[in-house]
Amino acid sequence: MSRESTLERIKFWYNGYRFSEAKLKVYNPYSTLSLFEHHKFINHWFSTGTPTFLLDLIKRDKSEAYTFEEEIDVAFSVLDTYDVESLPLIPIMFDAGYLTISNYMQMNGHPIYTLALPNEEVRTSINILFINARQLI
Repeated sequence: MSRESTLERIKFWYNGYRFSEAKLKVYNPYSTLSLFEHHKFINHWFSTGTPTFLLDLIKRDKSEAYTFEEEIDVAFSVLDTYDVESLPLIPIMFDAGYLTISNYMQMNGHPIYTLALPNEEVRTSINILFINARQLI
């Protein structure tokens, strides 16, 4: 592969994390370093461990769990605070790195974030996660 196509492929697989209103996106450092070590474009991040707590949340919130191929608009308050006794799926998916900020806007003076899957590695991970969740339902 040429240098340019290699960089594009790295970006497609491992870039896309955004944590604020700023348009700056970052790469998954673990996966990028694993790519350089193993010389393979694969799902390095998810192979570090299956998040069983996410499987439990997906099983609990079946109706929400299968919409992640589309973007999700949420108020900042949804991401900012939540009750640990009743963990909500969307903020946990954001905190765990399965969702990232794809857009930011103000609505009536309140911040609204659009969340989406950040990259190919996460798209692959989420598919594996959903397959595992469906097998357990």
